[in-house]
Amino acid sequence: MVSIIIPIYNPGDKLCVCLDSIKSQTYHDIEVLMVNDGSKDNSASICKEFAKEDERFVYIEQENAGVSMARNKGIVHSHGDYICFVDSDDSVEPCYVECMVKTMVEMHVDIVLQGLNNLYDGRLGDKKVFPNLIVKVGELDDKMFEELFYFCGPYCKLFRADYIHNNKIEFPPNMAYGEDFVFYVKYLYLCRSISFLSKTFYNYSVAVTGSLSSVRLHPDKFWANQVNRRGEYKKLRKQYGIEQLFYPTENKIKLVALRGLLSSIKHAQASLKEYLNIVVYDKDFGFSDILPLNIFDKLLLFLMKSNNYVSRFILKTIIK
Repeated sequence: MVSIIIPIYNPGDKLCVCLDSIKSQTYHDIEVLMVNDGSKDNSASICKEFAKEDERFVYIEQENAGVSMARNKGIVHSHGDYICFVDSDDSVEPCYVECMVKTMVEMHVDIVLQGLNNLYDGRLGDKKVFPNLIVKVGELDDKMFEELFYFCGPYCKLFRADYIHNNKIEFPPNMAYGEDFVFYVKYLYLCRSISFLSKTFYNYSVAVTGSLSSVRLHPDKFWANQVNRRGEYKKLRKQYGIEQLFYPTENKIKLVALRGLLSSIKHAQASLKEYLNIVVYDKDFGFSDILPLNIFDKLLLFLMKSNNYVSRFILKTIIK
Protein backbone atom coordinates (compact mmCIF):
# COMPACT_ATOMS: atom_id res chain seq x y z
CA MET A 1 0.00 0.00 0.00
CA VAL A 2 1.09 3.58 -0.71
CA SER A 3 0.43 6.36 1.80
CA ILE A 4 -0.15 9.67 0.05
CA ILE A 5 0.34 12.56 2.48
CA ILE A 6 -1.23 15.93 1.65
CA PRO A 7 -0.52 18.93 3.91
CA ILE A 8 -3.39 21.40 3.51
CA TYR A 9 -3.50 25.11 4.26
CA ASN A 10 -6.00 27.35 2.46
CA PRO A 11 -5.53 25.93 -1.06
CA GLY A 12 -8.89 27.25 -2.22
CA ASP A 13 -10.43 25.76 -5.34
CA LYS A 14 -7.26 23.82 -6.13
CA LEU A 15 -7.95 21.30 -3.35
CA CYS A 16 -10.78 19.58 -5.23
CA VAL A 17 -8.60 19.31 -8.32
CA CYS A 18 -5.82 17.79 -6.23
CA LEU A 19 -8.03 15.24 -4.47
CA ASP A 20 -9.88 14.29 -7.66
CA SER A 21 -6.57 13.60 -9.38
CA ILE A 22 -5.53 11.29 -6.55
CA LYS A 23 -8.90 9.56 -6.51
CA SER A 24 -8.38 8.79 -10.22
CA GLN A 25 -5.11 6.92 -9.71
CA THR A 26 -4.75 3.68 -11.66
CA TYR A 27 -2.98 2.22 -8.62
CA HIS A 28 -5.82 1.60 -6.18
CA ASP A 29 -4.03 0.30 -3.07
CA ILE A 30 -3.57 3.70 -1.48
CA GLU A 31 -4.46 5.62 1.65
CA VAL A 32 -4.77 9.37 1.33
CA LEU A 33 -3.89 11.28 4.49
CA MET A 34 -5.38 14.76 4.23
CA VAL A 35 -3.76 16.81 7.00
CA ASN A 36 -5.58 20.11 7.50
CA ASP A 37 -3.12 22.57 9.02
CA GLY A 38 -5.70 24.96 10.46
CA SER A 39 -7.13 26.15 7.14
CA LYS A 40 -9.54 29.10 7.28
CA ASP A 41 -11.25 28.31 3.98
CA ASN A 42 -13.63 25.44 3.19
CA SER A 43 -10.88 22.80 3.08
CA ALA A 44 -12.31 20.92 6.08
CA SER A 45 -15.71 20.37 4.47
CA ILE A 46 -14.12 19.31 1.18
CA CYS A 47 -11.86 16.78 2.90
CA LYS A 48 -14.71 15.38 5.00
CA GLU A 49 -16.80 14.90 1.87
CA PHE A 50 -14.00 12.95 0.17
CA ALA A 51 -13.49 10.84 3.31
CA LYS A 52 -17.23 10.11 3.40
CA GLU A 53 -17.32 9.00 -0.24
CA ASP A 54 -14.07 7.01 -0.31
CA GLU A 55 -12.76 5.10 2.71
CA ARG A 56 -9.21 5.37 1.39
CA PHE A 57 -9.31 9.09 2.20
CA VAL A 58 -8.52 9.89 5.84
CA TYR A 59 -9.11 13.35 7.31
CA ILE A 60 -6.70 14.61 9.97
CA GLU A 61 -6.95 18.02 11.61
CA GLN A 62 -4.49 20.11 13.58
CA GLU A 63 -4.08 23.72 14.65
CA ASN A 64 -1.93 25.73 12.30
CA ALA A 65 1.65 24.59 12.90
CA GLY A 66 3.24 24.71 9.46
CA VAL A 67 3.81 22.33 6.58
CA SER A 68 6.55 20.36 8.38
CA MET A 69 4.29 19.45 11.29
CA ALA A 70 1.49 18.56 8.88
CA ARG A 71 3.73 16.21 6.91
CA ASN A 72 5.12 14.72 10.11
CA LYS A 73 1.60 14.04 11.38
CA GLY A 74 0.82 12.32 8.11
CA ILE A 75 3.89 10.13 8.50
CA VAL A 76 2.85 9.14 12.04
CA HIS A 77 -0.63 8.11 10.85
CA SER A 78 0.57 6.31 7.72
CA HIS A 79 0.30 2.53 7.28
CA GLY A 80 1.65 2.03 3.76
CA ASP A 81 4.75 0.24 2.57
CA TYR A 82 5.64 3.35 0.61
CA ILE A 83 5.12 7.07 1.16
CA CYS A 84 4.73 9.93 -1.26
CA PHE A 85 3.81 13.57 -0.76
CA VAL A 86 1.50 15.79 -2.80
CA ASP A 87 0.93 19.49 -2.10
CA SER A 88 -2.72 20.52 -1.88
CA ASP A 89 -2.50 23.09 -4.68
CA ASP A 90 -0.89 20.60 -7.08
CA SER A 91 -2.32 17.64 -9.00
CA VAL A 92 -1.09 14.35 -10.43
CA GLU A 93 -1.77 12.34 -13.56
CA PRO A 94 -3.58 8.95 -13.26
CA CYS A 95 -0.38 6.88 -13.58
CA TYR A 96 1.62 8.94 -11.09
CA VAL A 97 1.70 6.40 -8.26
CA GLU A 98 1.62 3.24 -10.37
CA CYS A 99 4.71 4.03 -12.42
CA MET A 100 6.79 4.72 -9.31
CA VAL A 101 5.60 1.66 -7.40
CA LYS A 102 6.30 -0.56 -10.39
CA THR A 103 9.83 0.79 -10.66
CA MET A 104 10.47 0.51 -6.93
CA VAL A 105 9.33 -3.13 -6.81
CA GLU A 106 10.82 -4.39 -10.06
CA MET A 107 14.14 -2.56 -9.89
CA HIS A 108 14.67 -2.96 -6.13
CA VAL A 109 15.71 0.67 -5.66
CA ASP A 110 15.44 2.74 -2.49
CA ILE A 111 13.91 5.90 -3.93
CA VAL A 112 12.18 6.80 -7.19
CA LEU A 113 12.20 10.32 -8.65
CA GLN A 114 10.32 11.73 -11.61
CA GLY A 115 10.07 15.16 -13.17
CA LEU A 116 7.18 17.62 -13.14
CA ASN A 117 5.10 20.01 -15.19
CA ASN A 118 5.19 23.63 -14.06
CA LEU A 119 1.75 25.23 -14.19
CA TYR A 120 1.38 29.01 -14.23
CA ASP A 121 -2.18 30.05 -13.37
CA GLY A 122 -3.29 26.60 -14.52
CA ARG A 123 -1.45 26.79 -17.84
CA LEU A 124 1.37 24.42 -18.71
CA GLY A 125 4.76 26.10 -18.82
CA ASP A 126 8.15 24.46 -18.73
CA LYS A 127 8.89 20.91 -17.62
CA LYS A 128 11.49 19.33 -15.41
CA VAL A 129 12.52 16.07 -17.08
CA PHE A 130 15.01 13.44 -15.93
CA PRO A 131 16.58 10.77 -18.14
CA ASN A 132 15.52 7.19 -17.45
CA LEU A 133 18.30 6.04 -15.18
CA ILE A 134 18.99 3.59 -12.38
CA VAL A 135 22.22 4.28 -10.56
CA LYS A 136 24.03 3.33 -7.39
CA VAL A 137 24.48 6.21 -4.99
CA GLY A 138 28.27 6.35 -5.28
CA GLU A 139 28.22 6.33 -9.09
CA LEU A 140 26.36 9.59 -9.75
CA ASP A 141 28.11 11.91 -12.18
CA ASP A 142 28.37 15.64 -11.50
CA LYS A 143 25.22 16.56 -13.44
CA MET A 144 22.98 13.97 -11.79
CA PHE A 145 24.50 14.74 -8.39
CA GLU A 146 23.46 18.36 -8.80
CA GLU A 147 20.01 17.36 -10.04
CA LEU A 148 19.54 15.06 -7.07
CA PHE A 149 20.27 17.73 -4.47
CA TYR A 150 18.73 20.72 -6.22
CA PHE A 151 15.45 18.86 -6.72
CA CYS A 152 14.97 18.20 -3.00
CA GLY A 153 11.23 18.81 -2.53
CA PRO A 154 9.35 15.75 -1.20
CA TYR A 155 6.91 15.70 -4.13
CA CYS A 156 7.68 13.70 -7.31
CA LYS A 157 9.27 10.97 -5.22
CA LEU A 158 8.41 7.60 -3.74
CA PHE A 159 10.02 6.71 -0.41
CA ARG A 160 10.26 3.42 1.47
CA ALA A 161 8.14 3.80 4.59
CA ASP A 162 10.29 1.51 6.73
CA TYR A 163 13.36 3.68 6.09
CA ILE A 164 11.43 6.69 7.39
CA HIS A 165 9.77 5.01 10.38
CA ASN A 166 12.73 2.92 11.55
CA ASN A 167 15.13 5.85 11.42
CA LYS A 168 12.66 8.44 12.74
CA ILE A 169 13.17 10.73 9.75
CA GLU A 170 10.99 13.82 9.90
CA PHE A 171 10.75 17.39 8.66
CA PRO A 172 12.31 19.81 11.19
CA PRO A 173 9.40 21.92 12.50
CA ASN A 174 11.59 24.89 13.44
CA MET A 175 12.47 25.76 9.84
CA ALA A 176 10.22 27.96 7.69
CA TYR A 177 11.92 26.72 4.53
CA GLY A 178 14.80 24.39 3.72
CA GLU A 179 13.12 21.64 5.79
CA ASP A 180 12.81 19.54 2.63
CA PHE A 181 16.58 19.39 2.25
CA VAL A 182 17.10 18.11 5.81
CA PHE A 183 14.50 15.36 5.39
CA TYR A 184 15.90 14.48 1.99
CA VAL A 185 19.55 14.17 3.07
CA LYS A 186 18.66 11.98 6.03
CA TYR A 187 16.76 9.65 3.71
CA LEU A 188 19.41 9.61 0.97
CA TYR A 189 22.03 8.62 3.50
CA LEU A 190 20.22 5.28 3.80
CA CYS A 191 19.90 4.69 0.06
CA ARG A 192 22.02 2.38 -2.06
CA SER A 193 20.35 2.86 -5.43
CA ILE A 194 18.17 5.50 -7.07
CA SER A 195 15.81 5.45 -10.02
CA PHE A 196 15.17 8.52 -12.17
CA LEU A 197 12.10 8.36 -14.42
CA SER A 198 11.58 10.42 -17.55
CA LYS A 199 7.85 10.64 -16.73
CA THR A 200 6.32 13.97 -15.71
CA PHE A 201 3.08 12.95 -14.00
CA TYR A 202 3.20 15.66 -11.31
CA ASN A 203 1.63 19.06 -12.02
CA TYR A 204 3.31 21.70 -9.89
CA SER A 205 1.42 24.94 -9.32
CA VAL A 206 4.03 27.68 -9.44
CA ALA A 207 3.41 30.33 -6.77
CA VAL A 208 3.01 33.91 -7.91
CA THR A 209 6.35 35.69 -7.58
CA GLY A 210 6.31 38.41 -4.98
CA SER A 211 3.58 37.09 -2.71
CA LEU A 212 3.36 39.36 0.32
CA SER A 213 2.82 36.36 2.58
CA SER A 214 6.37 35.23 1.86
CA VAL A 215 8.80 34.87 4.76
CA ARG A 216 11.21 36.92 2.66
CA LEU A 217 9.29 40.06 3.59
CA HIS A 218 9.66 39.46 7.32
CA PRO A 219 13.33 39.98 8.33
CA ASP A 220 12.79 38.68 11.87
CA LYS A 221 11.35 35.41 10.58
CA PHE A 222 13.96 35.23 7.82
CA TRP A 223 16.96 35.46 10.13
CA ALA A 224 15.38 33.27 12.82
CA ASN A 225 14.93 30.65 10.15
CA GLN A 226 18.56 31.05 9.05
CA VAL A 227 19.71 30.32 12.60
CA ASN A 228 17.53 27.21 12.79
CA ARG A 229 18.58 26.15 9.31
CA ARG A 230 22.26 26.54 10.12
CA GLY A 231 21.79 24.47 13.27
CA GLU A 232 20.07 21.68 11.35
CA TYR A 233 22.80 21.63 8.69
CA LYS A 234 25.50 21.47 11.36
CA LYS A 235 23.72 18.45 12.81
CA LEU A 236 23.64 16.86 9.36
CA ARG A 237 27.34 17.44 8.82
CA LYS A 238 28.20 15.94 12.20
CA GLN A 239 25.82 12.98 12.11
CA TYR A 240 25.88 12.06 8.44
CA GLY A 241 29.11 13.56 7.16
CA ILE A 242 27.18 15.36 4.46
CA GLU A 243 30.26 16.39 2.49
CA GLN A 244 31.24 12.72 2.20
CA LEU A 245 27.73 11.50 1.43
CA PHE A 246 28.43 10.75 -2.22
CA TYR A 247 31.73 12.47 -3.01
CA PRO A 248 34.89 13.20 -1.01
CA THR A 249 34.40 16.96 -1.49
CA GLU A 250 31.63 19.25 -0.32
CA ASN A 251 32.21 21.80 -3.08
CA LYS A 252 29.46 20.27 -5.21
CA ILE A 253 26.93 20.69 -2.42
CA LYS A 254 28.12 24.25 -1.81
CA LEU A 255 27.72 25.01 -5.51
CA VAL A 256 24.15 23.74 -5.50
CA ALA A 257 23.41 25.77 -2.37
CA LEU A 258 24.94 28.89 -3.95
CA ARG A 259 22.78 28.57 -7.05
CA GLY A 260 19.74 28.15 -4.85
CA LEU A 261 20.75 31.26 -2.90
CA LEU A 262 21.09 33.32 -6.07
CA SER A 263 17.66 32.17 -7.18
CA SER A 264 16.21 33.11 -3.77
CA ILE A 265 17.79 36.57 -3.96
CA LYS A 266 16.24 37.11 -7.37
CA HIS A 267 12.76 36.25 -6.08
CA ALA A 268 13.33 38.17 -2.85
CA GLN A 269 14.15 41.32 -4.79
CA ALA A 270 10.94 40.92 -6.77
CA SER A 271 8.98 40.54 -3.52
CA LEU A 272 10.66 43.54 -1.90
CA LYS A 273 10.05 45.66 -4.98
CA GLU A 274 6.34 44.84 -4.81
CA TYR A 275 6.29 45.62 -1.09
CA LEU A 276 8.04 48.95 -1.57
CA ASN A 277 5.75 49.92 -4.43
CA ILE A 278 2.75 49.34 -2.19
CA VAL A 279 4.04 50.83 1.06
CA VAL A 280 6.92 53.19 0.30
CA TYR A 281 6.02 54.82 -3.00
CA ASP A 282 2.24 54.90 -2.64
CA LYS A 283 1.23 58.57 -2.33
CA ASP A 284 -1.93 57.67 -0.43
CA PHE A 285 0.16 55.96 2.23
CA GLY A 286 1.97 59.24 2.89
CA PHE A 287 5.39 57.65 3.40
CA SER A 288 7.12 60.70 1.94
CA ASP A 289 5.95 62.77 4.91
CA ILE A 290 7.67 60.62 7.52
CA LEU A 291 10.18 62.30 9.82
CA PRO A 292 13.17 60.01 10.58
CA LEU A 293 13.97 59.86 14.29
CA ASN A 294 17.72 59.29 14.06
CA ILE A 295 20.61 58.92 11.64
CA PHE A 296 19.92 55.22 11.11
CA ASP A 297 16.31 55.92 10.14
CA LYS A 298 17.46 58.67 7.79
CA LEU A 299 19.87 56.28 6.10
CA LEU A 300 17.20 53.59 6.01
CA LEU A 301 14.74 55.97 4.36
CA PHE A 302 17.36 57.01 1.81
CA LEU A 303 18.15 53.40 0.92
CA MET A 304 14.46 52.58 0.57
CA LYS A 305 13.83 55.46 -1.78
CA SER A 306 16.95 54.65 -3.80
CA ASN A 307 15.73 51.07 -4.49
CA ASN A 308 18.78 49.62 -2.74
CA TYR A 309 16.80 46.68 -1.36
CA VAL A 310 19.70 44.53 -0.22
CA SER A 311 21.45 47.35 1.67
CA ARG A 312 18.15 48.38 3.25
CA PHE A 313 17.48 44.82 4.36
CA ILE A 314 20.95 44.42 5.90
CA LEU A 315 20.82 47.78 7.66
CA LYS A 316 17.40 47.14 9.15
CA THR A 317 18.59 43.77 10.44
CA ILE A 318 21.75 45.20 12.02
CA ILE A 319 20.08 48.01 13.93
CA LYS A 320 17.38 45.81 15.49
